[in-house]
Amino acid sequence: MNTLVDNQNSTGRNNIIWLASYPKSGNTWFRIFLSNLLSEKEEDEDINSLYSTPIASCRNMFDESLNVESSDLTNDEIDLMRPEFYRDISAEIPEGEKSYHKIHDAFTKNLNGEWIFPPETACGAVYFIRNPLDVAVSASVHNGCTIEQSVKNLNNIKFSIASNKKSLPDQIRQLLLSWSEHVRSWINAPLPVCVLRYEDMKLDSFNTFKKAVEFMKLDKTDTEIRDAIEKSSFDKLQKQEKEKGFKERSKKAKAFFRKGEIGDWRNHLTEEQVEKLINSHAEVMEQFGYLKDGQSFF
Repeated sequence: MNTLVDNQNSTGRNNIIWLASYPKSGNTWFRIFLSNLLSEKEEDEDINSLYSTPIASCRNMFDESLNVESSDLTNDEIDLMRPEFYRDISAEIPEGEKSYHKIHDAFTKNLNGEWIFPPETACGAVYFIRNPLDVAVSASVHNGCTIEQSVKNLNNIKFSIASNKKSLPDQIRQLLLSWSEHVRSWINAPLPVCVLRYEDMKLDSFNTFKKAVEFMKLDKTDTEIRDAIEKSSFDKLQKQEKEKGFKERSKKAKAFFRKGEIGDWRNHLTEEQVEKLINSHAEVMEQFGYLKDGQSFF
């Protein structure tokens, strides 16, 4: 299931493409695919050199762009300045080119009522969605927390990451909302959105990745797309991480590219945890084919 949402966009430079997702939903895998697709090298791209798709919440980029010390600001004050940050990024992109940015934030407004991610700077977003039952398991491993806590996080309308200023993480706060509200925030965002299910990325890789390539208006042949998919296979990513490590791996997890399996939740979630997630997210799960007659499709 691939979905295109052509929401109205404001006028502007329209040169940013957001690669958006709730964490652990296929975002990094797609970024590696994109790096291989855009590369002019014969060899596989290094998973530790994904410079072409920086994360939108990078603290150093924020500080350098606006000439501020974000450590001196509250999270809400930072959000008030983020629109200017992304306008600066957009203004620096050469004419006729696009810039790709990983993002985990929900698409929300700051306390001034301004979109944190100005619609006029973006030509669209690719939104990656994954069965929240599997997300709960994968996120628990990545974050080094219990599955029960992970379930609570997905159901928490106020959930955020990198919000603890005391430890000063290398990313600024990202408000995720609950899993369902995260999805809704992006599919209803005022810009064109291409929705890719993680499960389709696995089960129908070529057609799913090609859909995103066409959405981004990249002039690539079927052969180039297939080659980039092959270079980004899960086995190859696991091998690279084992040999070189992966700088985006959480210190709380043994590996970033752990399993990537569909339906692994059946091996980990209790009936009560499954019920909690379905009760909270049934509407969106049904909308995207994850739930049928009260049972998870995947």
